[in-house]
Amino acid sequence: MNERRDRFRQAMARFEPSGDPLEALSRGLYVAEPVQSVAQQILARLELRPQSSHLVTGPIGSGKTTQLRVLEKSLKESGEFWPIFADITTHGNELAAEGKLIKHVVDDLKKLRGQELAAGAQFSKGEEAFIVVLGLLALLAAASSENNPPSATVIEKDIKQELSTLSRKPVLLIDSLDRLSHAVFAELCDQDLAKLREHIAIVVVAPPAIMYGAARETAERFDYFTRQTAKDPREDPKMHAFLLQVIRLRAEEALLPETSCNHLVLASGGILRDLIALTQLALEEAYVAGHAGVEPSDVARAADTFGRKHIIGLDSQELSTLQRVRKHGTFVRVNDSDMGLLVTRRVLEYADDRGATRFAVHPTLIPLLEQLDV
Repeated sequence: MNERRDRFRQAMARFEPSGDPLEALSRGLYVAEPVQSVAQQILARLELRPQSSHLVTGPIGSGKTTQLRVLEKSLKESGEFWPIFADITTHGNELAAEGKLIKHVVDDLKKLRGQELAAGAQFSKGEEAFIVVLGLLALLAAASSENNPPSATVIEKDIKQELSTLSRKPVLLIDSLDRLSHAVFAELCDQDLAKLREHIAIVVVAPPAIMYGAARETAERFDYFTRQTAKDPREDPKMHAFLLQVIRLRAEEALLPETSCNHLVLASGGILRDLIALTQLALEEAYVAGHAGVEPSDVARAADTFGRKHIIGLDSQELSTLQRVRKHGTFVRVNDSDMGLLVTRRVLEYADDRGATRFAVHPTLIPLLEQLDV
C-alpha cells in the first residue's frame, strides 16, 4: 500500500476545478463569502418579491454556479419556495425556436426525476405540479410563436390553475446560459425567458458580456441584476482569508503548509476556480518532485504551467493589450478580442466595496509577459 500516493490522490480529488459545486456543498466543503453573497442578496429580494426575475453574471470561474446551488438550498430550507435547478448545457442554435428552452428544461427535469425515483426518492405533489406548469409554459411559448391566441388563452388559464395548487412559490434557477453568445441570449430574453417571467420567479446565469457596453440593455428586462465580482486578495484581507479557508477545508497543513497556501491565493488572482485548479496542479508538482507536501517551488511551477496554458494562442494585438494592462492598468473594451480577454480571465476586473472597478492581468501571466517584454 502506497500511503503517500493515496494521500495525494485524495487531496487532488478535493481540488477538482470541473467538479459539481453541489457535491462540494454536500461534503461540507463550502466556505461562506466574507461579504453578503449573491445567494443571500437574491434570497432577501425573493422574500419581498416572490415572483421577481433575477440576472446573475460575472467572470467564468467566479463561483456563479456555487451561488445558485447555495440559493437552491436556502430556498428549500425557507419553507416558502419550490426551487428547481436546471443546467442548460445545449448549444445556442438548439434554443432558437420559441418554447425550445422551456421544453429543454422540462425534459431534463423529467429525466432527473426518473433517475431519482429509480433510486427511491419521493416527490411532493407541489414539485410535480411545477413540472406540469413548465410543460404548459413551453406549449404557451410555441402557441405564441404560431400566432394562435385562442390556444394561448386556454393554456394561460391552465397555468394559473396549476399554480394555484402549489403550496410553495416556484423559483426556477437556470444555470449555464453564460456559455451562449449575447445575441442568442437576448433572443431568449424576448421569447422563453419572457414567458417564464410572466408567471414564476426565475434566476438566470447570463453571459459575461451583459456587464459591458450596449449589451447591458438586456439586463434591464429583469427586475434585478446581480454581479458575482472578483476581489483582489493582495489588497483585500477578507478575501485573502476566505481563499485560505477554502484550501484549508480541503487539505491539512502537513500537505499544504501556510506559506504555500499564501502563494496559491496570490497566484489565483482571487478567482475561486483558478485557486482550485492551481492547488491541484501544485499537489501534482509536489508529488512528482518527491516532496512530502507542497513547497513554494511547486506552487511556482504550477503557476507557470497555468500561465503558459492561458497565454498560448494569443495574437500580437491581444499580447499588446495585456502588456498595457500590466504596465498601466488601462483597459478599454473596443472589440470581441478585448471581451475575450475578460471572459477567459486573462484580464481580471476587480470591484472595491464602493463598486469602483479596476483591471489587472491575471497573476500567472505577469512573469511570462515580463519575459516577452525584454
